[in-house]
Amino acid sequence: MHDTTVDRVTNGHGTVASHTLKQLKKLDAAYAQCAEIARRRARNFYYGLRLTPEPRRSAIYSIYAWMRNADDEADAAGSSAERRARLARHRAVTGAILKGQHPAPDA
Repeated sequence: MHDTTVDRVTNGHGTVASHTLKQLKKLDAAYAQCAEIARRRARNFYYGLRLTPEPRRSAIYSIYAWMRNADDEADAAGSSAERRARLARHRAVTGAILKGQHPAPDA
């Protein structure tokens, strides 16, 4: 961790020292998953960002993963109404997260 707290770069709160290694690894796992999404879906973007220092690089991978998910929802098969409903769910989950809430994974 680059900071003494996890607040700035994760959805967690408190000092790094107040978290167990297992909890910190879970936060790191979320960033690793976002990086993997970028690596699989946008290879040049992924490798170009390898030159960006942390924690900025992980933050950008996270934004990419969020945008990729929204784009996939918009492009998925189904009627216009179904795609709008999926995007509305994506928007609602995003709003909840930005308010500090933790929606269920299937929300």
